[in-house]
Amino acid sequence: MKTWMRRRGDRVTIATGKYAGQTGMVERNVYRRTVDLPDERAKGHHVMLDSEELVTARCERSKANETRP
Repeated sequence: MKTWMRRRGDRVTIATGKYAGQTGMVERNVYRRTVDLPDERAKGHHVMLDSEELVTARCERSKANETRP
């Protein structure tokens, strides 16, 4: 598995940006345009935060809380 990909249900913490410090679960991996880089596509995740808000975070802006065996 590629290092940027996470499984659905993996717990992550958003490291930087508007949602820094919030935790949630990965819903899916995405490859899409972002506000930061409108002419390029970036790897990321849709994350359902514990506050029940769905956000998209670039892979370098999220870190794993735990690893699966």
